[in-house]
Amino acid sequence: MRQTHAGGEKAFVDYSGKKPRIYDHWTAQYQPVELFVMVWGASHYVYAEAKPSHI
Repeated sequence: MRQTHAGGEKAFVDYSGKKPRIYDHWTAQYQPVELFVMVWGASHYVYAEAKPSHI
């Protein structure tokens, strides 16, 4: 379903359902991370940031 948004009107944010892993060179282990994702509605620009998972 196509939706149109005015610039600066909406941003969509959520955490990814899957938890990716990042390799830590200091500990030589894979660490699970939470992936935060944000999309600006009018421009379709995406921002994503991985943060350490505390679970």
